[in-house]
Parts: sequence; C-alpha cells; structure tokens
Amino acid sequence: MRHDADIEQVLVGIWSDVLGVSAVGIYDDFLELGGHSLLAGQIHSRVQRKFGVMLKARELDNTTIAWPAAQIRVASQTAPSTSGPPIASRGHADQAEPHGTAR
Repeated sequence: MRHDADIEQVLVGIWSDVLGVSAVGIYDDFLELGGHSLLAGQIHSRVQRKFGVMLKARELDNTTIAWPAAQIRVASQTAPSTSGPPIASRGHADQAEPHGTAR
C-alpha cells in the first residue's frame, strides 16, 4: 500500500499535467485551477490506470487533491485481494479432448 504522501504526489503530477499548471498544491481547488468536465475525465482515466480506483464522475467538482487521495486510500484498504490459489492448467491446446468426452 502506498503512503499518503506518495498518493498525493502522484495526484499532484496528474493534475499538473492535465491542467497545464506547474504548481499544484494538495489543497488547490480543481475548478479554480481551470478544471472542467473534459479535464476531469482525463484525470479519472489516469487515476484508474495508476491506482485501479474509479472515482465517481462528479468527484472532482469543487474538490482538492486531498479528497480523491483519501478515496484512493479507502479503496486500496477495502479492495478484495487478487491473490489466491493458482489456476490449474488444462494442458496444451494441441492436447484438446475429443468432442463428447465428459470430465
């Protein structure tokens, strides 16, 4: 799991890149920095790729980096584990069973 500062730093980079603003602080308002719905969509997409978390469509309206960072932390703590027992291999494709053979 990432530390709070790591999550916020990644979000600062995303917001800075998408908004075209060189200095973004964690308490700067998205809309006041020039954000709008199309840019919010780009941020949502980047957040999903980076953290595997989908923010709701309106979650960037009137918000700062601190809020989505908190949502990412919560999601990462409650996300189901993707680790589990390995999936057994059924063999190679060239060893396919004949039609009608029951397992």
